[in-house]
Amino acid sequence: TQLEMRKRETLYGEFIAECAKLLMDAFTHSLDAPEKLLPLYAMLNRIRLSASQPVLAEAERLLTRITDQYFEKNLTLDEMRDLAHSEGADPLRTFGEACRLELKSVRGAA
Repeated sequence: TQLEMRKRETLYGEFIAECAKLLMDAFTHSLDAPEKLLPLYAMLNRIRLSASQPVLAEAERLLTRITDQYFEKNLTLDEMRDLAHSEGADPLRTFGEACRLELKSVRGAA
């Protein structure tokens, strides 16, 4: 339904925004306050309620990537620039693509 689509789009958008914020933080900081990951875990579990398996798998992969990044060495500005120009520069891309495919499928089924 149209309402279900809007709810998913909103949730996925919120998840993307939170992931982007935390990923940038993880590039330059260690995990000093583990509770900063709580909103992301809450959103992941909301995603788990209605998302397709591919969207859920990508959301889980993204959360793992962010958590792992907090335990890596902090990146310098030069390393961040190099990362931005690398092949896999956008860590949110596969989640976004999975969401797009799911939403297209839901639209088609309606």
